[in-house]
Amino acid sequence: MTSTGIILGGLALMTSGRARGARIWPRHVPVGLRSAGILYVTFQMGDRFARRFLPAGDAEIREIYALRTIRPSAEIGARLAAIIGPAEELFWRGLIQSALMRRFGRWRGAALAAGELGWEVVGTCPHAAGCSVRLLIQPPSRNAAINEDSTTYS
Repeated sequence: MTSTGIILGGLALMTSGRARGARIWPRHVPVGLRSAGILYVTFQMGDRFARRFLPAGDAEIREIYALRTIRPSAEIGARLAAIIGPAEELFWRGLIQSALMRRFGRWRGAALAAGELGWEVVGTCPHAAGCSVRLLIQPPSRNAAINEDSTTYS
C-alpha cells in the first residue's frame, strides 16, 4: 500500500495543478476529524452487517484484521498518516474527482468519482484506478460540461 500510495500520489502531483496546490489549513482539522468519526461508525456498521449476513464475511474480515500483525502498529499508523491517506486524497480527489467534475459537471463528476472509489473498496473493480483513468482518457462527448472552478482546495 505504501508503494502504491507513493506511485498514485506522485502521479496526481505530476499531472494535476490542483493537487499540487492542495493545502491543509487549521480549519480543515475539525472537518477531517468529524469525517473520520463518521467513517469509523460507518465501517463498524458494515463490519457487523458483513459478519452477520454475508456467508464469508466473518472469515474475510478476520483476514483483513490479521494484516495488522505483519508490522508494528506505530509503523502502520505512520504509513497511513504520512503516505497512504494523503496519497489517496491527492489521487482520488485531486486527480480523478477533479477531472471527472471538469468533464461531466460538478455533481455528475463527483458521483462518478464516488462510484469509482466505492467499486474499489468493495472489490467489484479491483483496478479502480485503471477504470478511472480509462474513463478520463476517453474522448469527451459534445455535451460534457467543463467547469474549471468546480473543485477548490482552499
